[in-house]
Amino acid sequence: MNELSRTRIVRRLPRISEKQKRTAHHVAGHAVVAWAQGVTLREISIVPVGKTAGHADIAQDLEVMMHHIDERTALKAKLLITCAGMRAELRFNPKAAVRGGLVGIYQEVIDSWALVRRINETRNELPLCFLDDAIAETNALLEAYWSRVERLAEALLKHKTVSGTDATAIIGG
Repeated sequence: MNELSRTRIVRRLPRISEKQKRTAHHVAGHAVVAWAQGVTLREISIVPVGKTAGHADIAQDLEVMMHHIDERTALKAKLLITCAGMRAELRFNPKAAVRGGLVGIYQEVIDSWALVRRINETRNELPLCFLDDAIAETNALLEAYWSRVERLAEALLKHKTVSGTDATAIIGG
């Protein structure tokens, strides 16, 4: 072994786990569908906080949005964004439903159903297919914008947190 090989320092990049990749796609899915709905992105992150593995900070803007458009339209946008995380994660890794993602799917349905009930209150009717339609529309948006989800997920894996301005540039670019 020569002197150069003994002194060479090998710099290894930290290993990115499958869970981090799924989380990046999950959070990027929320962000891209929010962007597609015209919602301003504030911050996107895969840094764990509390019980969450990451977040897409958009909620405040949705509340503002609800004051400018009819409540049903705003709630539908919120429903699509809610569905987008797990749908993107499952598109990235279809085995996620088998490896613990089932809990996330159930939570998605619970969160979505609560939104559907709120939408129903605005019209006093029960559209049973509303959730199915929202999931289908979310899947269509993810299909159309999948390359953008992938770009944002890659940026999240590299930087962990991306500002809303940067996320919007990554998605729109």
